[in-house]
Amino acid sequence: MIGRARGVRRLAGALLMAGCLSEDAVVTTDPGGSSSTSTGEDATTTPTTTGEDATTEVSPTTGPPPLMTTDVATTSTTGDTDVTSGSTGPGGVCGDGVLDPGEGCDDGDQDDDDACPGSCAPAFCGDGYLHADEACDDGNKANDDECTNACTVAACGDGVIHADVEACDDGNSKADDWCTNACEPASCGDGVVHAGHEACDDGNDVEGDDCHNDCTTPYCGDGEVIEGVEQCDDGDLDDGDECTSMCTAAICGDGVVHEGVEACDDANDDSSDGCLDCALASCGDGVVQVGVEQCDDMNAVNADACSNKCVITPTDVTLGAGEVTPQFGGLMAGALFEDPCPVGQALTGFTGELANLSHGKLGGRCSAVKLKVVGDAFTVVTNGKNPLPVRGGGGQNNWTRDCLADQVVVGFSGRAGAGVDQLTFTCAPLVVSEAMDGAFSVGLGAVNMLMPIGGNNGMVFPQTDCPMGQVGKTQRIRASTGIDAFGLGCAAPGLTFD
Repeated sequence: MIGRARGVRRLAGALLMAGCLSEDAVVTTDPGGSSSTSTGEDATTTPTTTGEDATTEVSPTTGPPPLMTTDVATTSTTGDTDVTSGSTGPGGVCGDGVLDPGEGCDDGDQDDDDACPGSCAPAFCGDGYLHADEACDDGNKANDDECTNACTVAACGDGVIHADVEACDDGNSKADDWCTNACEPASCGDGVVHAGHEACDDGNDVEGDDCHNDCTTPYCGDGEVIEGVEQCDDGDLDDGDECTSMCTAAICGDGVVHEGVEACDDANDDSSDGCLDCALASCGDGVVQVGVEQCDDMNAVNADACSNKCVITPTDVTLGAGEVTPQFGGLMAGALFEDPCPVGQALTGFTGELANLSHGKLGGRCSAVKLKVVGDAFTVVTNGKNPLPVRGGGGQNNWTRDCLADQVVVGFSGRAGAGVDQLTFTCAPLVVSEAMDGAFSVGLGAVNMLMPIGGNNGMVFPQTDCPMGQVGKTQRIRASTGIDAFGLGCAAPGLTFD
């Protein structure tokens, strides 16, 4: 009897949950053996007694008949308790295997975990009973607790956000959308690359690896040094600072000129070009720049073998072939004599005799022309007085005219008629010059005029110089009993370089 009463109560609870039993109908059992049915405030109890055996009939006055009543005990007149028989509806008992009116099912047992529980109401998800095809059943309609309304255990990915357990649940297994497979909102640093939002995600907060902490892909120029990939990263693409646009540390030889550090960078180790150790090649650095310098002795001495402009310096003076000057005097008289100075020598003076104030004898004096270093400069000097043959018939008054020290004859002037009446020699030094580009050359310095020799007969002839900076090297004389005509043969001075 107790078991049946419990079954009735479970059935009533289930029917109430399912909405199949009116909440207004309440079945009670009178302690004295009579039953009454109460439906709200209008319910009345009508006792019925037949003979000695008293039974209680329950008759609701309003509302539909109950689906099930409690078991009613039938007692004999002797006070012994008769066999109790349950009823479900008119003449039926839940669990007797007979589908009586008011029962949704009756499988003849009291098992609550099959398709027909002990309440004889068909099993359903949410009835509070754990049936074989259910993972759970918490008997409520809350879908976001531990047991869903589908009677499945709440899990990430079921499409339901379970309070205090999940922050999101998109019901799929895609890890790269807005809700991860751990049911956490996608975020930078969760280790999952979220399509369209992140370029990378390495799940850590370490800068300098393959993914920035803002989930962007590292690149040269982003200001973050990628370990093992970049030597530096200063956040710009300026090749002129200490970190190049290739994120390599600026060094001499990388082909990039680093402002304030290098003057040049040709990315090679050729010391003969215009860039040496990332410094502009210059004269005096000890390295000969091909096509730019002839030499480089890495010193400040200009007049040694290599000048301070890195040009090979001259070693001596040469006297090459030159031209001749006009002759003045009797050009058809006497014999022509052309007497040159020895090789490497130039005319530095003359000697002779006058006859009746005209020139009766004449002969040149030659000196060796040499290059000499004086005070870190190149100077041309003359050495010796080597006489040329004396031409003419003779006279009474001897004379000599010599150029100043280290000067040579470069021209003459005078008076002449049938013979040479007067001569004035001009001299000049040979000067070595150095051009802006370092090139050396030799030319004439300031002209010096010697004292005239002879009388005032004849006609004046003009100053006559060796052409084009040349110097006197040959005496060109026409002579018989006296000097009939005079002129010079010239030589072009030059320099030799070893």
